[in-house]
Amino acid sequence: MPQPRPTHRVFLEDLADQAADDIAIRGDEAFHAVRVKRLRLEEAVTLFDGRGSVQSAVVAGASGTKSEPVLQLRLAGRRQHLEPLRPRVDVFAAVPKGDRLELMIDQLSQLGVATWRPLLCERGSEGPSTAKLARLQRVTVESAKQCGRAYLLEIGGPVTFHAAASMDRVVIADASGKPYDAAVQDPTRLVVGPEGGLTKAEIDLAHTSGCLVARFGPHIMRIETAALAAAGHMLVRTVR
Repeated sequence: MPQPRPTHRVFLEDLADQAADDIAIRGDEAFHAVRVKRLRLEEAVTLFDGRGSVQSAVVAGASGTKSEPVLQLRLAGRRQHLEPLRPRVDVFAAVPKGDRLELMIDQLSQLGVATWRPLLCERGSEGPSTAKLARLQRVTVESAKQCGRAYLLEIGGPVTFHAAASMDRVVIADASGKPYDAAVQDPTRLVVGPEGGLTKAEIDLAHTSGCLVARFGPHIMRIETAALAAAGHMLVRTVR
């Protein structure tokens, strides 16, 4: 017997404000649903706003043009408001080069990380451009649609290493630390340095500030690999 395909998810930023039973979806969401996924009449979809609200709906029709379709939906069932994932893990990581940043954001989103902020430190002091940030916001939406999370990964403003180290419950991913033990540690903020690693002064600051300095594998990792490996360790409590 053929298996039903997974319910298509549609991002609707103002879902919580929707009062009518019938709504029209336009733009990229409509194009993807109508022209790419080719949703059928009466097919079930899931609406979400990236802030915890989730609503079931069914396809009521399609209109518009081939290049600018309009997806007509009819709401079904009760709207739910889901709680965010716990524990909350925030990642402050240096910016990888090229397309690796988008890959990192996509995969951090799939893991369930709450926020990412670009880390400014001695060996890496540049954040993403305004255009890049806009692209990253779209990556968070596409990733949430794919993985089923109810809250978008938040993209925050740059944070200096000094400021990050002064926060509470911080773990610094560095090869000089002891192996991380998720069974006994409970930090909620992860700091990942740049290519070339953190400087001795930054590591000393981490220790004097009371941060946990820990390693997450036997080898030196790229920024995005270290962020994913460390965040995965920190989030392991959520699946127990």
